[in-house]
Amino acid sequence: MLFLSTRGKTDLVCSAHAITRGMADDGGLFVPQKFVAVPLEDIIALHNLSYQERAVKIISLFLTDYSEEELADAAARAYDAAKFGSCPAPVVQVNDNTDALELWHGPTSAFKDMALQILPLLLTKAIAKTGEQHKIVILTATSGDTGKAALEGFADVDGTEIIVFYPESGVSDIQKQQMVTQTGMDEYEFAVHETRTWEVIENVKFFKSEIGVLYLNDYNEQVMRKIFKEHGLEFTELFQCGTYVYLWGGHPLADRPRISMEELQDYPCLAFDQGKNGAFYFAEEMKSTYEYRQIIHANDRATLLNLMVGLNAYTLCSGIICEELNGSDYKAVPLVETEKMRIGYIKRKGTNISPIGEVYIRELEAYRERLL
Repeated sequence: MLFLSTRGKTDLVCSAHAITRGMADDGGLFVPQKFVAVPLEDIIALHNLSYQERAVKIISLFLTDYSEEELADAAARAYDAAKFGSCPAPVVQVNDNTDALELWHGPTSAFKDMALQILPLLLTKAIAKTGEQHKIVILTATSGDTGKAALEGFADVDGTEIIVFYPESGVSDIQKQQMVTQTGMDEYEFAVHETRTWEVIENVKFFKSEIGVLYLNDYNEQVMRKIFKEHGLEFTELFQCGTYVYLWGGHPLADRPRISMEELQDYPCLAFDQGKNGAFYFAEEMKSTYEYRQIIHANDRATLLNLMVGLNAYTLCSGIICEELNGSDYKAVPLVETEKMRIGYIKRKGTNISPIGEVYIRELEAYRERLL
């Protein structure tokens, strides 16, 4: 069986070439050169086959350059019971006169799972047949369930990557969460919202974020836990740490083994601006109620780092430094008047963390071993 373009301007190609190309060179879609006539008795015989066997019988009529073994392997993996249950597409009686074919039993509950679970497997086999040397990049745009179904289908498929565009405000919260929590380390969407404490709480409450990283201490814990309860959130502690002075390596106090608040009074303190929700309980920095002689608020962390160098300024933090991001130009020195920070994350009560969320949490937990 050969395939031609709907625009009729390209040569005939086999099914493997049609699958790897995606679209014809003239911009048309590939369609079979002819449609196979299936005798009624063959259609009736399909009734006694499993869905996977049925799929092989039908697909083999069109993908004639694939062996039956190749198609059977693709169908078995695509429509596995772990993804679709015991019957991928059951016909269910609605009433005495109506039966319905259910196409929502796939991993994303979209009818597009029926095609997008087997297409990636056919594609990898097509790559082997055509000798394609380049990585296949799937580029798609969605306003709903197509994106998640495509992401799920191409998760961890060798030789492929997938990029999904969607309108920021044009999909439902559920559809967005389906896409941004997709597993498969060869393709994913991951967002880090670096924002104010109150917005961290609201983002988790309204499903913009799966988790939010915060800290509790003796000063803010009672108020923060009350807010978590009111918003249907729960806090999980990851680790505890003391208070550190964060400053650049050229600061006059950078080489001290410990620094006191008295020694810091001649230098400006830096604080991340919390906007209209500027209560001390929401401060990211420790000792938010301390009477500083000089304090600078900014809402951009890159600006805070620049001020740290330009003004010999400092801030108070957990002491966790990521040199991969900020280099080795900055130091964290223990504060004499230390206070205990309990760093953890919030999530909505009753919700499960996605696999990629679990990976992120494990990375956070790994910092326990790197505490100063």
